[in-house]
Amino acid sequence: MVVETRSEIKPAQRPTKTRPDTKVGLLLASARRRGNLSLEDASRDIKIPVRHLQGIEEGNLAVFPAEVYARGAFTKYASYLGVLNRANQRAFQRVLTGAREYVPLRMHTPQSWWVAFFTPRWIIAGAIALAAAAVGSYVLWQVSAFVALPELQLAQPVAGVITNSQVTVSGRADTAAVVEVNGQQAVVDASGRFSTELGLHTGINVIQVTATNAAGRVRTIQKDILVPPL
Repeated sequence: MVVETRSEIKPAQRPTKTRPDTKVGLLLASARRRGNLSLEDASRDIKIPVRHLQGIEEGNLAVFPAEVYARGAFTKYASYLGVLNRANQRAFQRVLTGAREYVPLRMHTPQSWWVAFFTPRWIIAGAIALAAAAVGSYVLWQVSAFVALPELQLAQPVAGVITNSQVTVSGRADTAAVVEVNGQQAVVDASGRFSTELGLHTGINVIQVTATNAAGRVRTIQKDILVPPL
């Protein structure tokens, strides 16, 4: 007895090779040359492989295993070269987010489930379904991480009353986030740590620390510091 099967083509989204904005790569390469830096110099300073830095400059993101690594490397490299700003970061993220294509996955649906249960086609279809579910979960995780508020923790200052004229503001944030202390950008290292010095005046000083991700989502921590008169 021959059992006919029907084959459907169902779209499932999975990430493919992406290509960043050429202008962004040229901007980074130009900034590096102005600073008389080689790719090897930059790689040694920020601990990112030369092939990754070259890939960002040349628009070849196939050297990265996943988009999140390309985004983190771009942010760290741009910050190192002094050209990191929200416009460049969002432009790079839009390219990453938009450079996905739909790839059809073939799933076989037999008319009789008990016949299909004992055929290799059922095994193949199950494997494809599991792969599609894994890809979907990964995409959902990426989207959730993209739209969620960035991580931000403030380690210093701890005390609410300080007698010095300046204070160290430090903490941790997402490595891809842009951190600002009272409107001044602070550099975030590879482990997510940041630290900057802030001048104080007599009386109440308001310290506001913000972390902004590529989606424009902002997390804010505010602390009031009292500097008593001498």
